[in-house]
Amino acid sequence: MLRNTKNNKGGFIVTVKLTLKAARVNAGLTQKQLASLLGISEVTMIKWEKSNGKDIKLGEFKKLCKILKVDTNQLIFLNN
Repeated sequence: MLRNTKNNKGGFIVTVKLTLKAARVNAGLTQKQLASLLGISEVTMIKWEKSNGKDIKLGEFKKLCKILKVDTNQLIFLNN
């Protein structure tokens, strides 16, 4: 998902929004690998990918974004 927002100089900034799964795949990681890096179970990782993000603690979310090399504003969670 792309989103255009105006910057303070009158131009536009394009922000790419990614689901957790898309960000993980772009990083070249499996669910198991990412879970291991985060110190969580693979089952929890699967739940996170299928959830709306409400069960992820802030510290876990920041670590997740750092591992995936995405800004915290780029990840979106969709209700499935």
